[in-house]
Amino acid sequence: MNIYNVIILDESGSMSSIYKETIQSMDEVLNGIRKGWRSR
Repeated sequence: MNIYNVIILDESGSMSSIYKETIQSMDEVLNGIRKGWRSR
């Protein structure tokens, strides 16, 4: 079985106020994906 992760980040001006929070959240998502791969 193949699993694909697609991540799309919005870099428009309207997202600039939550840039830091977005990056932190993406780090958490990526760490979860990596952890899932290691447990396989």
